Formats: sequence, C-alpha cells, structure tokens
Amino acid sequence: MIRFLTCMTLFGLACSSAYAGDSPSCKKIFLNGERADTTFEWIPFGLSAHFLAEKYCGAKPIPMAPKFLGFLESRGCGPETEVYRATAESVSKVQTSELETMVTGGKPTVVATKEKVQEVAARAVEQLGGCEKLIRFHDNPFPAK
Repeated sequence: MIRFLTCMTLFGLACSSAYAGDSPSCKKIFLNGERADTTFEWIPFGLSAHFLAEKYCGAKPIPMAPKFLGFLESRGCGPETEVYRATAESVSKVQTSELETMVTGGKPTVVATKEKVQEVAARAVEQLGGCEKLIRFHDNPFPAK
C-alpha cells in the first residue's frame, strides 16, 4: 500500500497544478500569511483518472486539454495565469505518458515488469472507484461555472 501511495504521489507531482489561488489571480504559489484556495487541488487526481481510464480501462482516447484547460478558463484562469500554465504542462506530460511512467515515477533508473505495472494500475483504478467511474469521469465534460 505504501508503494502504491508513493507511486501515485510521484505521478501526481508530475501532474501537479494544485494550490491555485482565487480567481482571477489563479496563483499556485503563495506568500507567507496568504491564505491558499484549494479550488483546483483536484486537478492532479483528475488527470490521473483521465489517464487511467484511457490507458488501463480502455476508454476511447480524447484530448485532455479542452476538458481541463477549458474548465480553468471558465473559472477565469486564462493562459496568462500560473495554474493554467502548470496544468497545460501537466496535460502535455500525462498525454504522452504510459502506465509504466506512473509506476516508476518517470525515473529511468527504476524498472518495472509488465505484471507490476498492471498490478499498480489495477490498485490505482480500484482506489479511484473502478473503471466504470473513471470512464464516466473521462467521457463527461466539466460543467461550466
């Protein structure tokens, strides 16, 4: 279980665009004493769910950018904001990744067998609610604000 959480954390960091600030600033870095808004904290998990739906559950591949970046834009966070830029970078990384990247955390020195990759992916899917839920999330656009 610890290995699974570590892998998901490392994968989440590669996808991280969390800790965005209040719109329209949409910051992800805060000064001392500045209150953090967690409005966009779910984005790394959303990217992971979308990724797993396609790579493990067999959902039809669809571009992530319109879904995630469109959601940010509907919240007033355009291309000039920190959270938008970080999310765009994460979307680019995640869309070109494979399941093995999730398991190895993107470290080329870590080698994972096909069986290990499938095992970790299966646990991640289970933790996120199963393939049915992931595919539903994958196939549905986010509601506008």
